[in-house]
Amino acid sequence: MEQTKVQELLGRVRAGEDEAFCALADAFHPMMESLVCRSSVPSLDEEEQRQEARLALYHAACTYKPDHGVTFGLYARVCVRNAIVSYLRRHHAQAQSLSPKTLDELLIVDDTDPIGTLIEAEALARLQKKIDGVLSPYERSVFEHYVLGERPAAIAARLGKSEKSVSNAIFRMQSKLRCALDK
Repeated sequence: MEQTKVQELLGRVRAGEDEAFCALADAFHPMMESLVCRSSVPSLDEEEQRQEARLALYHAACTYKPDHGVTFGLYARVCVRNAIVSYLRRHHAQAQSLSPKTLDELLIVDDTDPIGTLIEAEALARLQKKIDGVLSPYERSVFEHYVLGERPAAIAARLGKSEKSVSNAIFRMQSKLRCALDK
């Protein structure tokens, strides 16, 4: 893709146009797919890695500065690669720190501590309110299925939408939730 077209798309992405980001993501899809496939670990979900790659591409589109002497393609490639490496490191660290015993302990509900249970319920209610505050109704419906482990294709079929629409909604909701939860 020529630089003038890329610059035009970047401006539209920064202005908040979803269609512009879709066009940019389509243009850089081969690069992202190559990085995901090259770094793929059999035990990890490739779809999550693809979402990390899309999120990194979006971040690259928002932060790219053409006056630094680097093409957007190279900048985007470095951003996507770094995001995938960070994703792999996070999951490796989580796998090391969560033994099966620790995971079981996390899932046990302590009925002898009603105050702790109430505090957890209040924290969960605050989290739900924060989620509801940042997601659109469509993103919330996608979110409800996504957290249950459904794949984008299954969510699309269930909601009567295209898989691309669902994937874009997942990307947007991940981005929005990261921002909301970092505050």
